[in-house]
Amino acid sequence: MSDIVNKGGPKRTDNLYDNGSMLMTKVHLIQREEIIQNVLAKSLQQFGYDVVASPNPKIGRKDLQGDPDIDVVLLDYHFPDNMTIEFLKAAATDRRLQQVPILLTCRTCENCVVEASRDYGAVGVLAMPAEDAVLQRKVEQAVASGKRQVLVVDDEEVIRDILETFLRLERFRALTAASGDEALALMAEHDVHAVISDILMPGMNGMELLVRIKEERPEIPVIMITGHAGRYTPENILSSGADGYFTKPFKNVELIATLRKVLHAKSHAARKLPRRTRSAPTGS
Repeated sequence: MSDIVNKGGPKRTDNLYDNGSMLMTKVHLIQREEIIQNVLAKSLQQFGYDVVASPNPKIGRKDLQGDPDIDVVLLDYHFPDNMTIEFLKAAATDRRLQQVPILLTCRTCENCVVEASRDYGAVGVLAMPAEDAVLQRKVEQAVASGKRQVLVVDDEEVIRDILETFLRLERFRALTAASGDEALALMAEHDVHAVISDILMPGMNGMELLVRIKEERPEIPVIMITGHAGRYTPENILSSGADGYFTKPFKNVELIATLRKVLHAKSHAARKLPRRTRSAPTGS
């Protein structure tokens, strides 16, 4: 995979770590025509994106599997030998790659391209050549629909670091906080899709944080972890609204499996909620 060096631009603020560092949104280009790849790369870099490229879908799949920081893929529909469809099928069946949104690019976007996008899990279609404003909007929409952002709350730095790294490898974004108060401050500033929190912490403990989240943002799943729950029993924790509970040491794969399960359940429940409609005015 080739790096197309970004010469500056705004850093993204949706991935803020304890040391204050920030990551740029990374776009993976898999384009059949070099001229299209170069045009896309230049435009994306103008908007501050980090850009990497692969020459074809076969290599692109390996590159995507090896780089957990890729946030979105722009994949040319017109590769020969069904390579694009095979890439889409492979990504759709990989639990990690499922988290990375894929935009199909095409010069002539016939109905078959739109159908392929819908049938094989791509998030949309981008007609080429694309105006810069359209490109930016499509990429931003794709990124927003992709990796879920998880807030890890623990007063032990080593636990925060381990979970942040594991979440990243599993294609989640991670925010970290050392206390309940810091967690609430981050939630006020960032989109958070789930929370993993320790229970016993200085200041606001994890149970108090759980209650606050469930009062203010009940749609956000919260998984509790602890090495010593103190006076709290698993029944107390789950009845207070926790969506999962693990004692330390726990297996990361089991935690991630529970995280995926509760995120899927919350997403499915949200889709089933009826849309709000305005009531018709009543006559006097």
